Amino acid sequence: MPQKYKDLSDEELTQLAIFEDKRALKELLYRIQKDISVFLHYYDPDFIAENDLTQIILVKISNNIKYLKTPLTIKKWTHKIIINAYYDYIRKINMMKRKINYDLTNEQKREKAKIIEDKHINPNDEILNK
Repeated sequence: MPQKYKDLSDEELTQLAIFEDKRALKELLYRIQKDISVFLHYYDPDFIAENDLTQIILVKISNNIKYLKTPLTIKKWTHKIIINAYYDYIRKINMMKRKINYDLTNEQKREKAKIIEDKHINPNDEILNK
């Protein structure tokens, strides 16, 4: 009789996932995905890259679960991965913003900020000219 993975605890699923049980890992990642969503909404309700970061975190967890020594610490371990991945992502975005700003000279920044004039004739002026 097949084992029902939904009935297992996180620790039991972790133990099976460490020994490369793919269905146990899938169920565990499904549960962790909910934790990621709750964390991101709590820390940053307006976070727009939730799906991207969730995918990054789930890949990190699935690649590194075999190195987890104690299945009882799965919640703490995943929470630490979530926090670190979130702050790494924020740092990466901030570095990209700074790099973009540093790459442009002040003159280039002013040039980009110039308003482009519309050279088309206003319909009212066109009628008056005729």
